[in-house]
Amino acid sequence: MPERKRGSPGARWRLLAQNNGQSLEITDQGLFDELVVDDWLHIEKLDTNRWWMRLGDADIQVEIGEGGRVRVDIERGSHMNIHGTTSVFKPPS
Repeated sequence: MPERKRGSPGARWRLLAQNNGQSLEITDQGLFDELVVDDWLHIEKLDTNRWWMRLGDADIQVEIGEGGRVRVDIERGSHMNIHGTTSVFKPPS
């Protein structure tokens, strides 16, 4: 596993799982690479500043830019028929 660099995308993370009342928690052990849960959640690091995620019927691309700015692109219906709604939050002016 690559050495963890402070401030690198994926350096800060936490995994918490439950097993018969016992907790398993792992925090910041290296750089986060991949998580798969059933067939509806998959998060994977593509390269230093790019991540891909499947969440149900959506493909989500995340790119970390200069200064930690995050760009998110979402495409619905990639894996199955679309169930639910998609909206854009607009804060009050």
